[in-house]
Amino acid sequence: MTKIDVYIDGASRYNPGPGGFGIYALVDQEHITYSRGYLVTTNNRMEISAFLFAMFFLHQRGRKEGWFKRGDTITFYTDSNYLKDSMTKWIDGWVKRNWKDVKNPDLFKRCLVYRKYFDIRWEKVAAHQGIDGNEIADSLATQAADLPIEHRRHDYAYERENQLADHKTLQLAGRSSSKGAASRARANSTKSAAVKQFVAQTGANNPSCSPSQARATNQQAHQSYKNPQQRQAVDSFVEQVSEQKVDKEQIKEMLDKLIDDLFAKG
Repeated sequence: MTKIDVYIDGASRYNPGPGGFGIYALVDQEHITYSRGYLVTTNNRMEISAFLFAMFFLHQRGRKEGWFKRGDTITFYTDSNYLKDSMTKWIDGWVKRNWKDVKNPDLFKRCLVYRKYFDIRWEKVAAHQGIDGNEIADSLATQAADLPIEHRRHDYAYERENQLADHKTLQLAGRSSSKGAASRARANSTKSAAVKQFVAQTGANNPSCSPSQARATNQQAHQSYKNPQQRQAVDSFVEQVSEQKVDKEQIKEMLDKLIDDLFAKG
């Protein structure tokens, strides 16, 4: 049985504003870190995205290395009551009400796919209380949010919903102030030496992608988002899952086919 513990965190400057998420996973004895920065988004969207991309990565690696045997449990640790309560208390009611008045349904519908297929357990942790896994995820998230504009990606669903298509508006909204940087430096000074050393060793201070990679990813995501047939295929899959019209084996087969369209290109 594979022991999988995942610490996740999301951040957004000014909320909405520059954002990022961080993932710190322990799979047996292996330590895995990942982060991604976005131009303009919200704190809650980053919290949800951290879960989605963690599951995306674990699913991809799990297929190659034989993880996720029957009975395996993935434990997620989060300091977000919003995310934990959404996944454990509210989401079934949202489905019954056909997602009426639910914020971030595009992300939560995708969460539902993984929730139905995998055995996921949630643990609430206190923020900034010296819990190393949480502090590492927090560092990754905040550093991703503070990446230079050219290293960050677009949250196209959020931008479209809030009519942030104007490039100049996005550039302005995506900038961090020096005052904010100073307050973040003070917050980071409280992190333990062990956390700082680990984050430095894993390269978390480096951009999660180069400017050219970010541009390519953004272009790919934009084309994917504009492609109505592709979006319809993904949305249809997610709706079938949320309406409980498919069983676990069908979900696994569809995940294998649509995983890139669901997450990798966004």
